[in-house]
Amino acid sequence: MSTFSSEDGRMLSEILAMAASCELDRSSMETQLHALSELEAADKIGDADLSPLKAIAAERLHVEHAEYLQDLSSYLGAGREDPMS
Repeated sequence: MSTFSSEDGRMLSEILAMAASCELDRSSMETQLHALSELEAADKIGDADLSPLKAIAAERLHVEHAEYLQDLSSYLGAGREDPMS
């Protein structure tokens, strides 16, 4: 993570959010959300637009996704307080 610039982190975060929002494979979505969590922990998300994550239908979310979405909730604003709703 330390090799990414702030701009790299922002762009990668937006790409991962878009990919996760349309991901059909449960494991792949978890991997994308994990990568976002790692970017967040490294303070690399910045002002990235993660709003595509709000479009993930509740029936596609599983327990392993909830913690990641909770960790990212500050970037999502209103509309996804409970990631399993």
